Order: sequence, then C-alpha cells, then structure tokens
Amino acid sequence: MFDAVNVMSGKSRKLSKVLDKQLAPMYGKHAETKASAQEFQKASAQAMDQAYEKATPAERAQMQRMTGHVLPAASVLGGMPPAARQDSREVLMPAVTNRKVKPQWHS
Repeated sequence: MFDAVNVMSGKSRKLSKVLDKQLAPMYGKHAETKASAQEFQKASAQAMDQAYEKATPAERAQMQRMTGHVLPAASVLGGMPPAARQDSREVLMPAVTNRKVKPQWHS
C-alpha cells in the first residue's frame, strides 16, 4: 500500500528490498520451525488424549494432564541429585542471569 501511494522514499524502498532478500531464508526457517512446533504440540496432545482414554481409572487418577510444557519446580528439583542441584545453582544459573557467585569453600 505504501508503495502504491509512494510514501516511501526511493532510498528506503531500495533498502527494504535488499533487506527482504537477505532475510527471506531466515523468515522461511522461522516459519518452518514454528509450523513444526505447532504440529508437534498437536501430535503430543493427541498422544496424551489416547493414553488417557486407554488408561484404567486408577491410572487416570495418577496421570497429570499436561497443560503446556511447564513442570513444577519442586518436582524437577526433587528428582535431581544434590550434586546436580549445586552445579545448577552455582554454574548454570549465574551463566544464564549474568550473576557472580561467591564460591563456597569446604574444609
């Protein structure tokens, strides 16, 4: 529409054409990844529904209905060994959040 009305100047129109050509592969890859993620989400929801339908009432009571990919932090941390929790606390999280951690010296 802007091109039809001639709102864009010649320089910015040329620049946008060049950028569109350069970014086209990245836009395509992003769209493909997004579509693949949506297909995976639909397939996993169908698989979960089928497993829930086939389960006995006792198994259904134990099953947790997945609402996205979020797990409670307590259940994740409870399943980790203490050494892995310490590594996560002292090495991984500071790297992600750019924090400096004071080392704990053991004697």
